[in-house]
Amino acid sequence: MMSQTVDQIVDKHVSNLIQEIKSHLGEQISAVVQGGQVARGDRAAATPTARTPRSPKDSEEGKTKKTKAEMRCRFTDDTGRCKERSRGPRFRFLCATHANQS
Repeated sequence: MMSQTVDQIVDKHVSNLIQEIKSHLGEQISAVVQGGQVARGDRAAATPTARTPRSPKDSEEGKTKKTKAEMRCRFTDDTGRCKERSRGPRFRFLCATHANQS
């Protein structure tokens, strides 16, 4: 055992490892071919998905639904609420006519 050099020992183990890898890959490839995935040209089934969600924040159910702000004028008087579109938060959600009145 001592007569073997380190290079010979490494070469022997590397060649054994290469043979095991080849046989393992051959088994996997034949299983895929027998399944018909490659024969049909179904490349998507043969390859893993590109990205899988890792947290609920990344998935569809983890996203919060955003609602649009109500942009109607907030002015109310005796006749009811104004139906015009407001000019946004800068003008306290009032339309052009009611923003000028206040």
